[in-house]
Amino acid sequence: MKNRVIESLESLIKDATEPDNELSWLWSRILGHYYNGDIFYEPSDLGWINDTINFENLPKAYCYDMAKSREWFGRAAFLGCPYSIFLFYQRYYDKNDYDTALKYLRMGAQHNIPYFLGELAEWYAKGDHLKRDLAEADQLWRRAAKFGDCSAQYELGRLHLSNRGPTEMNQKEARAWIFLASENNDPNAIQEYVSIKKGLDLHEIHSVENYAKTFLKKTLIKERSNYDHLFNTDKNKKDSQA
Repeated sequence: MKNRVIESLESLIKDATEPDNELSWLWSRILGHYYNGDIFYEPSDLGWINDTINFENLPKAYCYDMAKSREWFGRAAFLGCPYSIFLFYQRYYDKNDYDTALKYLRMGAQHNIPYFLGELAEWYAKGDHLKRDLAEADQLWRRAAKFGDCSAQYELGRLHLSNRGPTEMNQKEARAWIFLASENNDPNAIQEYVSIKKGLDLHEIHSVENYAKTFLKKTLIKERSNYDHLFNTDKNKKDSQA
């Protein structure tokens, strides 16, 4: 896909609606931006698109069509585009329409996007806008943690370290999840693990960290979001995850 030239608006729409096109979610998102009028002036969060796709053949004399923009963003969300799902989630959350916001949270979780798994887990853990369910929160944090999400790793460890976890997890594993999160630079986990180590001897610290490195890391699933396989450079990967 690198340095792809968009031949025409018609070809872009065709790619976005092609059932077997694995990038139809991306082309749908681009059409959402196009009809929103923000492809050609390159806002900061679209830099990664403009670095890899040539839009010269798209008509610049487009009209702003918010209905079409919402339609394409909606299609992109349904297909698993993290940006588009977040767009709708945040919009409805800000309007205090929590039922619809929850719909998009669940959509993101169904696509195994770590942010939405963790956010939905927090809703269940706190009982925000739905019935409190620590078992569901535990399951969601576990899924996000195994995708390498450091915030979920911290929350999972903290849940079980406080003995509130609905499933069995020994204290060493709970501490190990927090250690992994601290290794991934989660600020809360770093602070928590410093506190944890104060109550352990050197043998126990080594046991926790060895368990994390030799066992927990092997259970992690290499994250492959819709963005990960598109670009090779670290810059583009960073931009796509922002």
